[in-house]
Amino acid sequence: MSTTIHTDNAQAVLNQLASGSFYDTTTQTTGISTAKAMKLNSVDPAATNGVSIVNDLFGDPTEITVTQTGVYNIAFSAQLHKTSGGGATQVYIWFRVDGVDVPDSNTTLTLANNGDLLVAAWNFFTQMNAGSNVQIMWQASASSIELLRNTTVAPLPAIPSVIATINRVR
Repeated sequence: MSTTIHTDNAQAVLNQLASGSFYDTTTQTTGISTAKAMKLNSVDPAATNGVSIVNDLFGDPTEITVTQTGVYNIAFSAQLHKTSGGGATQVYIWFRVDGVDVPDSNTTLTLANNGDLLVAAWNFFTQMNAGSNVQIMWQASASSIELLRNTTVAPLPAIPSVIATINRVR
C-alpha cells in the first residue's frame, strides 16, 4: 500500500491572487511643489490577502507592499479640494515602485476656484516582485490643495480622502 500526500490545498493557497483594499480617514496636505505619498491608514481585512500597508521613512502608512511576484492593477480615487485662491492650481499624481518614479505614470489635474472639489481616479498596471511596494505620489503647485476627508455628509457615509485597491492579475 502506498501513501499519497495531497498538496492540492497548499497549492491552491499559493495560487490565490493577492489583493488589497485600503483607504484614509484624514485630510492630507502638502507644501508648494513638495512631492508626498498618499496615506492609507485603514484596511478592509475582508478584501485583503497577501498585500499590506507599510510605513514609509517618515512613519506614514504609504507603502502598499506585496508578497507575490506578478503583474498588479493598482486603482485609486482621491478627493482633491482647493481651500483658497481663485487662480488655477495644478496637481500631479503618479506612481512610485520601490522608491523609483514609474515612467509615464504622471497626470496633471487643474482646480481653478476656491472650494472646487475634484475626484482623481484611475488605474495602472505594473510588474512587482515579492516584497516590492508601490506608493501613489502627489504634488501641487500651491499649498491650497488638500486630499479631503469629509464627514459632514450625514446621513450619508463619510468620504475618505483616498481609496486604493490593488489586485494581482497574473
